[in-house]
Amino acid sequence: MDLSDRAEHAIQLGDHAKAAAYYRALIKAVPERAVSYSRACREHEAAGQVADAIEMCRLALGKSGVKLEDHARFVRVMLRKHDALTPAEIADVDAVIQRIRAEGGEQGKSIAAAFDCDLGVRSHDPARTRSGIASLEQLKQPAAQIVAYRWALALMEKDAERASEIVAEAKQAGVPQSAIAAMQSALVSPSVQEQLGVAAGGKLASWWSVAAMAALVMAMALVVLRRRGQARQRV
Repeated sequence: MDLSDRAEHAIQLGDHAKAAAYYRALIKAVPERAVSYSRACREHEAAGQVADAIEMCRLALGKSGVKLEDHARFVRVMLRKHDALTPAEIADVDAVIQRIRAEGGEQGKSIAAAFDCDLGVRSHDPARTRSGIASLEQLKQPAAQIVAYRWALALMEKDAERASEIVAEAKQAGVPQSAIAAMQSALVSPSVQEQLGVAAGGKLASWWSVAAMAALVMAMALVVLRRRGQARQRV
């Protein structure tokens, strides 16, 4: 059994970390091709090894045979990075998103717009999030894909009242109940309210923790956006 067969067998057993190790060994045999880097990235991601996934995905982008799906995977794993994204990392992700938009056809445009929103939320950038939402709306994407970002934007703009209104809109937009429950919990949980410091008039206090908000939003948005995962991998 060669390394590729061993990797596939490990995947069947659910041992993604071992599969990633086999693909990394294959890189030594064909270091100039993207395929083994990409597969190693995929398996590291499945194993929850985000830092290793980022390393392999980044290396794949500079190799022969790289595909747009590799670019989409790079963005996805970067957005899962545990620490805050540095300005250089944000610039790298943005450049890859632009390539997806330019080379991925109509599907690439919608995926790039969603990634713009993801990056806006992840980097606490209301302007980027707003631009991504506008692109999704222009591309006539389903309301359920957009409403989570609109809710995140309301929080970033420190408008708790608007965020509450969007929760009601989410129910009409077909957002999964699990995501709606997460949105409601973020707004009414005593511990979250204490952390957010809701001030009079429904506006969030100025010392509101954007990092905490991003963690809550991303946890909720992943539920809403999971349906797009397969599409992103097929770009």
